[in-house]
Amino acid sequence: MFTPVFYSRFREFLYILSTTNDFNYYHRSYVHVCHQQVVNVAFLKVHKTGGTTVSNIFLRYGDSRGLNIALPKLSNPKWKYLGFNTVLQKERIFPIPPNETYNILCNHAIYSGNSFRELLGADVVNIGIIREPVSQFVSAAHFFGLLRELQFKLKNKNKSELISKFSKNTNLCPASLKIYMHNRMSFDFGLKAKDFDNETAINEYLRSLDQDFALVIVTEYFDESLVLLKRILCLNLKDVLYIPLNVNTRKKREPIKVSEEDKFHIRKYNHADFRLYQYFKDKLIKQLHHSGHNINHEVQNFKSIRKSVINFCNERKSEKFSKSKVFEIRETFWNDNFTVTTKECEVMMEYEFRTVKRLTKKAEEKFKISKM
Repeated sequence: MFTPVFYSRFREFLYILSTTNDFNYYHRSYVHVCHQQVVNVAFLKVHKTGGTTVSNIFLRYGDSRGLNIALPKLSNPKWKYLGFNTVLQKERIFPIPPNETYNILCNHAIYSGNSFRELLGADVVNIGIIREPVSQFVSAAHFFGLLRELQFKLKNKNKSELISKFSKNTNLCPASLKIYMHNRMSFDFGLKAKDFDNETAINEYLRSLDQDFALVIVTEYFDESLVLLKRILCLNLKDVLYIPLNVNTRKKREPIKVSEEDKFHIRKYNHADFRLYQYFKDKLIKQLHHSGHNINHEVQNFKSIRKSVINFCNERKSEKFSKSKVFEIRETFWNDNFTVTTKECEVMMEYEFRTVKRLTKKAEEKFKISKM
């Protein structure tokens, strides 16, 4: 007796044949086979790109597999950073039992291939994230207080006008904020500030990053990126489910309009970031193209399942996660059947500090037991 899954997969098979007339093409590119899950992963969390949402994915993955996560010491005021505006600082990382190694890194630190490999091993798989630079700049201007500073300095509350004035006179940026506003994505990826306008250095830097990173997630292609992440690391679909975190949801937030002229000036100011974005956006599109004819179908399947899970989790949130319920996802061509529980919804939706605090407590207990 054939199952509904069989008929679903058979229909997909017929669709591919109808569009390619090539059974070997179907066999080569439609069936994506993973051999072994990757356990040593460094996620470069880049400021104001959606990195908190991806960090939640890696924290859940590491916790569910019993892996050692490089967690920050919460006693440090800058607890989010494993390297505060610098490369990894081991004194900021919570210790693990002797003779064990770290597997997952997903908190802020400036990228250094040597320091990442030293912590996670030579076989570490690097994953990064970038965002369209004007959008990232505006988000950073909100978050780090540039707009507040400009409102005070220029006696103007219109945020679109403030962005416009700043784009034409970047000297308005306070010295203390420049590190967050000027090519911050490139800085997080390890480009030295002295090289921000050095085309030769930027070209070499991009070539080096291309060799080091298996995938750079593009925020504007977030779901597509996560499907590639799932394939590259041999994860399950459940592993890459997410609910956006650290997103400003205030209904009355003033929309900021950035003119083409202002974009031109921001592009000039953050030239390295635009080069970085264009390079890895183009690379992502090539990776998607070379991933096989079925990638769009897999992305649509992921979007559909994620939407159902979000609806389920929002209902659980409205009940304050008080009722224990289970949501079942049926098997499809791209995923086995699995369930999502109320508790798992809570973990996907919890604030970053709470997640890190919970996992640090578990790591502390494990460390104490190893010393007994």
